[in-house]
This record gives sequence, C-alpha cells and structure tokens, in this order.
Amino acid sequence: FFPLDTIRTRLQVDKRPRSETLSVLSDMLSQEGWTSFYCGLKPVLVSLCCSNFVYFYTFNGLKLVLRRNQIGASSSKDLLMAVIAGVVNVLTTTPLWVANMRLRLQGSRLSSPHADSKLSSRSVPYYGLLDALSRIYREEGFKGLWSSTIPSLLLVSNPAVQFMVYESFKRRVLL
Repeated sequence: FFPLDTIRTRLQVDKRPRSETLSVLSDMLSQEGWTSFYCGLKPVLVSLCCSNFVYFYTFNGLKLVLRRNQIGASSSKDLLMAVIAGVVNVLTTTPLWVANMRLRLQGSRLSSPHADSKLSSRSVPYYGLLDALSRIYREEGFKGLWSSTIPSLLLVSNPAVQFMVYESFKRRVLL
C-alpha cells in the first residue's frame, strides 16, 4: 500500500486535477523510476514504531493506573484514555512525521507552480531521518518541527473512538 500512499501524497502536494492520477503515476515512473514509489519507506517504518510505542505505552499505562486505583473500566474512560494517549503521541512524534514528509518528497518533480519549494527543490538533500530532524530545527527552529501539530491533534478523535469500541468489545467477550 505504500506506493499508493506515495501517489496520494504527490497528488495532495502537486495540485494537479484529481483526474490526472495516472499521469502522476506515469511521470513518477518515467522521470524518477520505480524506486520513487518507495521513497522514504525506512523512516516511515521507524516513525510508525515510535508512534505506536508511545500510543500503546501511554494507553496501557493509563489503564494500569485506573486498575491500581480500583476505578472500574467504562467506554467513557476508554475514550478519555485513548484521547490522552493520542495527544501524547502527537506531541512527541510530530517532528518525526514532519521530517518523513520532507524525506518522501525531496527530489520530486512537482509540476505545480504552487508546490512548496522546501519539499522538492532542496540544493542539499536530507540524508536520513536524524539529518532531516536536525536540519529542520537549525533552519526553521522549533516551530518547523511541530508545524502540523494542530491538524494532527484534531485527528486524534478517530483512533480514540476505535480504541473505545475495541476495549468495549473486548470487555464483553472476556466477561
């Protein structure tokens, strides 16, 4: 599915009409080669591991606190714990996702005059996740690393609801 996500990302940044998906696919293949569909896969996998660790560690830590304090589980408590875990995840891993997006799009041949030049036409490419993180911080500061925090915080609701439903089903099945 990663190649499809890469194409989706290009379409979002490139500003071509949505009907030109096959054109983007063809251009990527002819101008950048088949490896362009997997550009940035390694840092994405590293970031996913970090993100999932933070989320699950926080969520399960909060469940343990409730259990130790002999507070009963409920759907509303599951939702609250999932929201808190999501917020902690976003606040700690947003820099990884900012760096990932820059890594995935560097060297891209974007056709839109409105495409962000920071993404596609860097004179010196990033050489990996740590290099991207340090250079974004040096060149853009703290604000650059957390540039997508607000929209990401709004998206916390989706996994929070999923975890609430999952925990509710799990309690019903195990009881």
